[in-house]
Amino acid sequence: MKRETLRNGLTLTVLSMTICLSAAVSVTSCQKQSFEEELSAPRSAMNKAELPYLDFTTGYDGTGIASDKDWKIFGQALQRANVRKTDGVWQMDAKSAEDINVSPTVFSYLIRIIENSNTPIFPDLAALRIVPRVILPGEGDPLEEPTRSDCVASCFGWIHDMMGFGPSYDSANSWINSTFGSGVPSNQMESTLKHFYGPNNVSSFPVNNQNGIYDDSTSAVILNYKVDTSGHAVIYEGTFNGTHIVIDPQFDNTERLIDSTDVISAFKVTK
Repeated sequence: MKRETLRNGLTLTVLSMTICLSAAVSVTSCQKQSFEEELSAPRSAMNKAELPYLDFTTGYDGTGIASDKDWKIFGQALQRANVRKTDGVWQMDAKSAEDINVSPTVFSYLIRIIENSNTPIFPDLAALRIVPRVILPGEGDPLEEPTRSDCVASCFGWIHDMMGFGPSYDSANSWINSTFGSGVPSNQMESTLKHFYGPNNVSSFPVNNQNGIYDDSTSAVILNYKVDTSGHAVIYEGTFNGTHIVIDPQFDNTERLIDSTDVISAFKVTK
């Protein structure tokens, strides 16, 4: 009797273990299947529903100079679209505004800034356009508009006009032309800045260590970067994932993208 009871108990124990093991295998199998299905799902489709809709908040239409809020929105769109410089050319993964859940205005601005950034690399921009460019009302072709002759003097003029300190374009350009002939050599940038702003108001700026918008109202950063074999001075606006956003006063305040590897120098000038 005792042996039969023991046999029955052992049978129940084995049966219980078998059921538990089957259930565990079933759960593990279900979890593995769900994980594999998740991996096989398109990453863009998975992330798209999680991205909040982005649009400029202050009525900005892509012309003129954007506000700090709009720069931050643009910075987010820049990251979503995976804008990058590959083989010397700026490009992005996104093919439409819907791909990254942004407004058509923001997407058009992405296209415009990529085109602007590729212009110094490839003057024949029409051959590189990924989407047909629509000229906005009152906007001319930036390649046909007259520009100031010196990039450094143009940066000085921008700071003078927009921030209210430093030399005007005319006075700076006159001194630069009489001193250097045509343009400021890259190795003379710091001394030229100190001549106009004073030695205590100029400092080297670690631009490649930045992330976000530069919004100091008492100073500006002049960034010098490589274009072919020469340098070109622009106004620094901010950095997102190692990509710098700048304003080019020499070319009608066009916004451009600068790769961190192209930076020659960056100097902060203080009011």
